[in-house]
Amino acid sequence: MKLKFTLAVLLFVSFLQAQSLSELQQDTKKVYDANYTMDFNTILDYTYPKVYDIVDKKTMYETLDKTFQNEEFGIRFVYPNPKFTFSDIRKIDNQSFCVVSYHGAIRMKFEEKLDDQTSKRMLDAFQISMRGKKVSFEKDRNSFLIEGNNIMIAVTDTLTQNKWKFLNYDPNQIDFLNKIVSETIRKQLGLQ
Repeated sequence: MKLKFTLAVLLFVSFLQAQSLSELQQDTKKVYDANYTMDFNTILDYTYPKVYDIVDKKTMYETLDKTFQNEEFGIRFVYPNPKFTFSDIRKIDNQSFCVVSYHGAIRMKFEEKLDDQTSKRMLDAFQISMRGKKVSFEKDRNSFLIEGNNIMIAVTDTLTQNKWKFLNYDPNQIDFLNKIVSETIRKQLGLQ
């Protein structure tokens, strides 16, 4: 009897984890598609709510809008269907986390033609500020192509009403990340 009960519990837990992973995979695709199509409202809906303790939604929307398209340049995601890799779902305290990785690229296209000196100076600056990314200037497109591995932290908890929400992991913005996901949790997730 005890063995049957233990097996039933293990099967139930496996089912719940598979269901949660399936939901996470679907939500990951939705949030990526929203970035690809510049659907800022959906991006904000899938953003982990603690971010809004630091930056309100209206400001976040305006920042996304001005960053992706302005009078000087536009930014677009290049790959419509990247392959996502999911870590194991980790339960830490009353939260569940998953590290989502993918190889992606963005293109930053400038409205006015960049001369050789300006493009070289910008390329050098991008290569310094975007460690771990491959940055190249595409002279014929008057744009920069920035490629590399990207990481999102998926979180579900009472704050998200047990729905998956996302946070971009950028090791260059540790001060910002510390306000949302502690260093202790990041270390448990294998992120520094």
